[in-house]
Amino acid sequence: MAANVKRTREEGTILVTNVGTVKAAGQLIVVGELVCCHKAAQAISALDCPVWVEGVEILYAKLTTDLVTEGLKLYFDAGNDRLTTTASTHKLAGLAAAAAATTVATCRVHLGLTR
Repeated sequence: MAANVKRTREEGTILVTNVGTVKAAGQLIVVGELVCCHKAAQAISALDCPVWVEGVEILYAKLTTDLVTEGLKLYFDAGNDRLTTTASTHKLAGLAAAAAATTVATCRVHLGLTR
C-alpha cells in the first residue's frame, strides 16, 4: 500500500489501461471524469493497472493558498499534481477528510466522495 493511503476498501478498485505517463503508487491520475489513486507500484501504462476510485482516504499535496475545511469539495489540478478548492477545469477528487490551513502543503481527501 502506498505510504500516503490511510485506509481502503477493495470495492473501490478498478482496472485501467494506458492512461498516460508512468506514476508511482499513491499518485493521483485522471481517467475520464474520475480522479483515481494509483494503487500498485507498476507502470500506469501497463495492462489492467489497479487504481482506487473511492473508499480511500489519502494525504496529498494541495495549493498552499487554499484554506481547507473538513467536508469541502477538493479538485485535482493534474497540471500541478495537487489538490485545490477551485473547480475551474479540474476534476472533482472528493471531500476533505480534515481541515488544512493555508500554511500547510498537504491535506487529506476522501477520494470519490461527492456529498
